[in-house]
This record gives sequence, C-alpha cells and structure tokens, in this order.
Amino acid sequence: MAGKYHLRNFIKNRLFTIIGVFSVIAMWEITTYFVDPILLPKPLDVIKETASLLSSKEVYSSLLNTLTKTYMGVAGSLIAGLFFAVLAVQSKFIDRIINPITLIFQSAPIISWILLSLIWFDNSIIPIIVIIFSAFPIIFINSRNSIHNIEKRTRNFVKIYNIDKIKRIKGIYLPSIYITLKSSVRVVMELSLKISVMAEVISNATGGIGENLNNSWINIDTVSLLSITLILIMFTYINVKIVDFILRKIY
Repeated sequence: MAGKYHLRNFIKNRLFTIIGVFSVIAMWEITTYFVDPILLPKPLDVIKETASLLSSKEVYSSLLNTLTKTYMGVAGSLIAGLFFAVLAVQSKFIDRIINPITLIFQSAPIISWILLSLIWFDNSIIPIIVIIFSAFPIIFINSRNSIHNIEKRTRNFVKIYNIDKIKRIKGIYLPSIYITLKSSVRVVMELSLKISVMAEVISNATGGIGENLNNSWINIDTVSLLSITLILIMFTYINVKIVDFILRKIY
C-alpha cells in the first residue's frame, strides 16, 4: 500500500514538472513571434544547438575544468570552515576575532570579491579564491552552531569521563555535525558552481565553460548563450544529485 502511494506521488510530482517545463517552452515560443530572433531565438533552435554542443568533446572538457576549480574551492572552504569552527568553540577569544571577519565575507557582494581577485591573483585561480571567500561563512557558521549545541548536550558527559579535546573532536564533534554539514555542502555546491562560472566570465579565464559563455556574448550569439545556460542548468542538477548520493553513501 505504501509502495503504491509513493509511486503515485512520484508520478504526480514528475507530471507537474513536465507540465511546468512545457508551459515555459510554450510561452517562450509564443514570445518569439513578437521579438527579434537575435533577442530571443526559437526553442527548437536552442534545443538543436544544445544537442550539437553535447555531442562535442570540447564542452565536456570545459565543464570538467570548471568543475575541478569548483571542487577545489569547496574543499578549501570546507577545510577552513571546519577548522576555524572547532577553534571558535574552544576559544571565545578566537570566536570574537573570527566573527567580524565572517560578517565581512558574508556581507560583501560576490562581484566585489571577483574584481578584487582580478587585482590580487592570477586569473586561473580566481574562481577557487572567490568560492572560498563566499562559501567559508556558510560552512563556518553552520558548523560552529552545530558544535555549540553538541557542547551543551554533552557537557556533563565530557566532565564525568574527562574526555580530552582531541577525542572530543574526533569522537563527538565531527560525527555529530555531519548531518548539518551535508545540507551545507549541498547549498555550497550549487552556489559555488554559479560563482565559478561567473568568475570565469568576468576574469576572462580560459579553459572553462565561462569562456564559452563569454565568446557567445561577445559574438551576440543568443542561441549559443541560451544553449550553454541550459547545459549548465542540467549539469548543476546532475552534479548536486551525485554529491547527494556520495554523501548518503559516506554516512
């Protein structure tokens, strides 16, 4: 009975998704009759161009380049966020120092970090640096709050058994914040891929999918621009699903 309910619910959700997608395509098609094709090409032209791009090796090479930078940035923000979260919980002095830094990172527009990075760093590493600046506050704040909650719940237990800091970190903190970290990683992964592409476009970085977007924009090739955007949407969705699958397998 439960299996039938879940299947029916799954089909219903997918049906609404399909209806939504076709509604957007229908409105898009109707709009093309009233505007210049350069401004808004027909959906069929974009679909054909998307299929053409997906059949070429170049687009996968560009996506891999962008994804590599994205994962490096996410890894950097995870390591830094977790490290400073643990330090902040252990020391109020460090917590007070990191708090304003985190607030600055959190409040500054992403575009500001990209433009500053153009002055400070080589173009090839700008996406990685900007991702770390942007994702660090999310990882740090969520991890620190999670550890604070664990501290409150396990304070008496730790005192009774006299558990040292290293054992507390390995045996209590890290396993307990894993669930919080899973949701943080998902959010950071979606955000970071967008940041990486944006940084590539603005910094004129070569080799990534941002370069393809930039070339399409320079040539006023709206069909190609929309096709690459569509590929990025699909790729982001698949990437997040893969990350979710890996995280479920780890724990």
